[in-house]
Amino acid sequence: MTFFCKLRAFITFTSRTVALSLIMLATYERWIMSSSNLQHRQLSSIKNDRKGSLIVTLISIVIYLQMLYRYKANLMDAPLKCYGKTSACHLLTDIIYSCLTILFPLISMTVLGVLTLSNIRKTRTCMEPRKIRREERLNEKCLIIQQRQRQRWKKIDRYLRRMLLLQVISLILLTFPQAIHKVYFTMLSNKNKSQLQYDFDRFLYNFELLLLFIESALPFYIYTLAGGKVFRNALEKLLF
Repeated sequence: MTFFCKLRAFITFTSRTVALSLIMLATYERWIMSSSNLQHRQLSSIKNDRKGSLIVTLISIVIYLQMLYRYKANLMDAPLKCYGKTSACHLLTDIIYSCLTILFPLISMTVLGVLTLSNIRKTRTCMEPRKIRREERLNEKCLIIQQRQRQRWKKIDRYLRRMLLLQVISLILLTFPQAIHKVYFTMLSNKNKSQLQYDFDRFLYNFELLLLFIESALPFYIYTLAGGKVFRNALEKLLF
């Protein structure tokens, strides 16, 4: 029983860290692809993506290997029966989870998302003077085409901002509660609690786990519903 408890906790936390880190890497690739620097864009390749995925997976495994030693089954004074053996184990796991699994990817995604939007705007700004000089020699039909192109760029900007905002907000709302509650529970673990308080902590913890499962499936709906026709067309091609 204890072995399966440790294995389940290890797989759960490792896979969660890998999932959020891969989303962070995707945001990083989105940033370098939008850069006007050719050397930055050349960093985007399938080979580098595989290397990044492998490195993230190995780091996540190493970080949470300690759970195979520190977790124990059939505990009564913990949010779950399968939890850290001591307060020190609780605190170490909670700090790693809060900082490396939740906080670091979210901050990185936010910063990289803002930089991506900045790169897109810079690219449009650099292209605009050339268009203005050419417009003097173009006929009315070409001007209409360019106006439509500018409208398309604005629409893509709106889609990107909306996707970034929804992604970051949803990740914060769905992952922060568990991280905060884990640290809070560990800090107060030495205080005497009634059975009702322990039951309430377990209820909250299980509810927070449900939020994490929702978070795992949410990016798909964000991309397809808020990402415009690009993602919906890709989904249609994949299905049909």
